[in-house]
Amino acid sequence: MFRIISVFKKEILQIRRNRLLMGIMIIAPVIQLFILGYAATFEVKNLPVAVFDLDKSRLTSEIVNAINSTETFDVVIYIKSSREIDDVLKMGKANLVIVFPSEFEKKIIKGEKVELMVVVDGSDANSATIALGFFVSMIWDKFISLVEKKLLSMGFKTLPMCEPEVRVWFNPEMRSAVFIVPGLIGMILITVTLIMTSMSMVREKEQGTIEQLLVTPIKSHELLIGKILPFILIGLFDAVAIILVGRFWFKVPMHGSLFLLFVSTFIFLMTTLGLGIFSSVVSRTQQQALMTAYFFAMPNIILSGFVFPVESMPSLIRFITNFIPLKYFLLILRGIFLKGAGFELLYPNIIVLLCFGVLIFGFSVFRFRKYIG
Repeated sequence: MFRIISVFKKEILQIRRNRLLMGIMIIAPVIQLFILGYAATFEVKNLPVAVFDLDKSRLTSEIVNAINSTETFDVVIYIKSSREIDDVLKMGKANLVIVFPSEFEKKIIKGEKVELMVVVDGSDANSATIALGFFVSMIWDKFISLVEKKLLSMGFKTLPMCEPEVRVWFNPEMRSAVFIVPGLIGMILITVTLIMTSMSMVREKEQGTIEQLLVTPIKSHELLIGKILPFILIGLFDAVAIILVGRFWFKVPMHGSLFLLFVSTFIFLMTTLGLGIFSSVVSRTQQQALMTAYFFAMPNIILSGFVFPVESMPSLIRFITNFIPLKYFLLILRGIFLKGAGFELLYPNIIVLLCFGVLIFGFSVFRFRKYIG
C-alpha cells in the first residue's frame, strides 16, 4: 500500500510540474463542454432560404414574412431567375428555395389549383429531412391560415387547392451515406494525420533518437520533410480508399473534378500536419501529444458541420466555426462530390482553407526549427 501511495504522489507531482498537461486535462474538457453543449444539437435553426417570387403579390409577401418569423428558417436571398437556383444551392448560400409561380394570388382567389415548388439541397440529408418535415407541417399551416383569412375576408366560403411540389437536389433519395461518406474523408484525415504526426515526432524525443539525428549532417527541413512525407502519402491513400468504397459500395455519386478534390485534400493536409507538428513541439511524451492532438481534433469534428448543422448553433458558436478548417474542407468535399461544383463556385472556401494551411503549417515549421535549433 505504501508503494502505491508513493507512486501516486510521484504522478501527482509530475502532473503539477507539467502545466501544459494540467491545462489539457482540466481546462480543455471544461472549454469543450461549454462549446459542445451549445453546438451539439440535431435541431435545425436559421436554415438559409432563398425565395424566387414570380408573383410579387401581397399574399406571397405575407407568406415569406411568416416563414422568416420562425426560428427554423431565415430568408437570406431573393433570386431573380431560375438559373440562379442552381448556383445558390451549389454555393451553399441557401439550403431551401421556395418558388412562387406567376399569378399565384389570382389563381388562389379564383379557386384554381396552384402548385408551390420547394427545392431542397439534399447534400445535407439531416437538415433537408427536418426542413421538409417542418415546412410541410408548421409553415404549411401558416400558409393555409393566411390564405383562409384573406379569402374569408373577401366573402369566399371554400378554399382552393394548393399543393407543394417538393424537389430534392443532389440527393433525391435522401440517403444518409451520400451525406456522410464525403465528410468521412475530412474526419479520418484530421484524426489519422494529426495524431500520427504528433506521436511520431514525440517518439523520437522519448527514445532519444532525435539527438542522434541532429548530430548527423541532415538539415532541419530535410528531417521535417522526411517525417511528414509518409503521413501525406497515408492521408492521400486513405482519401482514395474512401472515395472508391463510397463510390462502388455505398453508390455515392462523384459529379465533380477529381483533380480539384486532390488539390483541396493536399491543402487540408497542410493544416492537419501543421497541427500535428505543433502538438509534437509542445509535448514531451506521446501521451501529451495524443491529448494535445485530441484537443485540436475534437472541435474541428464537432464544429465543422459534419455531425451537427452549423446553422443551428448559437451566434457565438457560429462565429467560432469560421476558424475551423474542417468546415471549409467539408463544404468543398460535398460541393465536388454531390453538386459537381467547380473552382469558380468553390474558390472562396479553397482560398480560406489555403490561408489556414499556410499560416498553421508555416507557424508550426517555425516552432519546429526553433526547437531543433
